[in-house]
Amino acid sequence: SATAGEETFVASYNYFHSLSEYWGGFGVSYQITEGFAVGFAHYGIYRDVKYSNGYEMSVLPTDGSTGTVSSISTNNNFNYWNVKGVFKPSLALHVENFKFGAAFTTPSFNILGKSNVYRDYSIRGLNQLIGTDITFIDRAEKQKVVHKEAAALAIGCSWRIGKNSWLHFTHETYFRKKYYLMWNPDQQPNSYPQALADTTIYNFFGQQNFLAFGEQDTTVTNFGLGFETKMGPRWDLYLGIRTDFLYNNRPYFLFNRIAVDASKWSLFHASVGVVHETKKAKRYTVGVECGFSGRKEYYHIADFTTPSLNNGLIGDGGIGAYGSQISGKLILEIVIGQQDKSRVEETIKD
Repeated sequence: SATAGEETFVASYNYFHSLSEYWGGFGVSYQITEGFAVGFAHYGIYRDVKYSNGYEMSVLPTDGSTGTVSSISTNNNFNYWNVKGVFKPSLALHVENFKFGAAFTTPSFNILGKSNVYRDYSIRGLNQLIGTDITFIDRAEKQKVVHKEAAALAIGCSWRIGKNSWLHFTHETYFRKKYYLMWNPDQQPNSYPQALADTTIYNFFGQQNFLAFGEQDTTVTNFGLGFETKMGPRWDLYLGIRTDFLYNNRPYFLFNRIAVDASKWSLFHASVGVVHETKKAKRYTVGVECGFSGRKEYYHIADFTTPSLNNGLIGDGGIGAYGSQISGKLILEIVIGQQDKSRVEETIKD
């Protein structure tokens, strides 16, 4: 910068993301033949999201003088809720040693939703980048929200192995969702200098409105494999593995438009469970699931270790960040008062 001597670089990053989604619906089914049935379900979905993401980077004179202060900052804050619906037609086939099922999830249809959004972006003391200081700041409330769920197709098969075991396979494909705007306030932000042309603002912020927010998904297919077997008259063993692959096409923060910085890796899950039925009409289930992603290198937008005037103090971002995730789940279930199958069978025989 223009200040002579040593300088101090100060940077901060804040991130908050809360997402809650609730599904409720009803379904009907009809048995066409003894081993073939069709079904139809409708779900209403309520989605609530709160998000905050901000970068602050400054270069200050080390000696405390009134020299030039260089800085770049950006803050994105929004919250929204949305109500939408989907339909799920399905079919099921069951023969003696084989089972097959399929369900199609339609693209969602929007019902209603609202959002509040705030954003600011400023560059100061870095005339080498754009020739002047700039500041953009604006907010919008109660904007119409349209959140979309892409279509999906799930197919599952089961095969009997011997007399007491089943092998299960399932997969679900989530189809691509093109980039679209969830909300799009058509208003010019408060800016400094005020003489900035509208086209300059439009091009500077990703060729969309300053407070607009959009998302997109890529096509992804998840798989699951399960095995169940009887270990005795009253003991059953269950084993399973499944995937949870990344669907977000661009899970990275962007400086030129509002974008959610999200999980950047695919997940794998393995589970084991045991079921025990007692003679007193009780059923106990104990299960454990472990999820992991492994260590993966991914793209990062900023690097606080390599700031310079040429890269606008955000450092040389790119491939070089690492992340991993490990999760655990314990499942406990007790069913009281169910009919003892063995007693029912003995009564029928008598």
